[in-house]
Amino acid sequence: MFTVTLVYALSVGFQLAANYVTSVDAIDLYELPAPDQGVLTLLGLDLVSDVTVAASVSALTRTIVLQTNAQGDGMYVDADAVKDATRNIFRGALSLRVPAQVVAAEPVVI
Repeated sequence: MFTVTLVYALSVGFQLAANYVTSVDAIDLYELPAPDQGVLTLLGLDLVSDVTVAASVSALTRTIVLQTNAQGDGMYVDADAVKDATRNIFRGALSLRVPAQVVAAEPVVI
C-alpha cells in the first residue's frame, strides 16, 4: 500500500489569499464522469485528506493525500509508478477554475 501526498501552490497575485480559501477548497477534483467512474477510481486510489490553507497574503496551498486501494496495489509496482500516475494530475483543473498561477510539487510517495 502506498500513500501519496500532492501539494499545489496557488499564487493569486495582488488578491488576498484568504478570500479564496473557501472557493479553492470547494473545487471538486474528483467528479464522476460517465459511466460513474471518477479519476481516483480509475487510478486505484482513495482520498485520505484534502486541505486548502492560505500560505501567505497572496498564496494558497492545497494538500491532497491519497492511498492506494486493492485495485491500486495491483496496478503499481513501486513508488515511482505512483508518482508517474499522480504527477500534475489536478494542476490543470485547478488552473481552469481559479484565477491563480498553479504550481504542482513533485508527489511524495511512502
